Amino acid sequence: MGYVGSVENDLNLGSVPDVLGGGTQDFTWWRFLAWVLLPLPVVLVVLLSAPAPRLVRRGVLRFVETLLVARVRGPIEIIHFALLIAGLSVTFCIGPMLSSEAEVAKLENRRDPNILVMLLARQYRNERNFWLALFTLSSWAVLWIVYQVNRDKHVLRGKLLALQGKGAAAADEVAFLGNDSARRLERAGDNVAATRPAGTSRPTVDGIVKKDL
Repeated sequence: MGYVGSVENDLNLGSVPDVLGGGTQDFTWWRFLAWVLLPLPVVLVVLLSAPAPRLVRRGVLRFVETLLVARVRGPIEIIHFALLIAGLSVTFCIGPMLSSEAEVAKLENRRDPNILVMLLARQYRNERNFWLALFTLSSWAVLWIVYQVNRDKHVLRGKLLALQGKGAAAADEVAFLGNDSARRLERAGDNVAATRPAGTSRPTVDGIVKKDL
């Protein structure tokens, strides 16, 4: 009875966050993780990876750039905050998940149906929270990598345009990074154009980088 009582106390549903719960008390960290922190990077990765006109792609890049590097407090940006809290969530889930698996294993020789169902429910909940946190962490990491690849691609194209003396086109290519970066490349392109001898032909960047990049 002591064992049963301790299990029932441990399995008090009010003490464990439930993503799928319906009451106001169930709006917990796990619900926030499931409905906010997880979908956001997934949607942004799809938008960054989907084929779209270059104007639309640059608009998406500008939005993602603004979101990821926005300051939460001091030097901490949103991407740092998201990776930190998702990583901590994964870490805090490991202990309860292993503990619940061990308690289920203890009942192999004492299969009380009621206790077994409660333990399996807790094991399911802990494993669900672990995979939810791990998938959230992975999604933010993938978003950061995909964003960096797209960002570097446009920056390199802008530098190629600047080297060809196309200052305005180079500035437009990196406009999503802010006015400072755009003006810097525009000045570099104008300087190249000003120092090129008259009548000198210039190779087109489209021969090196595809137009749809």
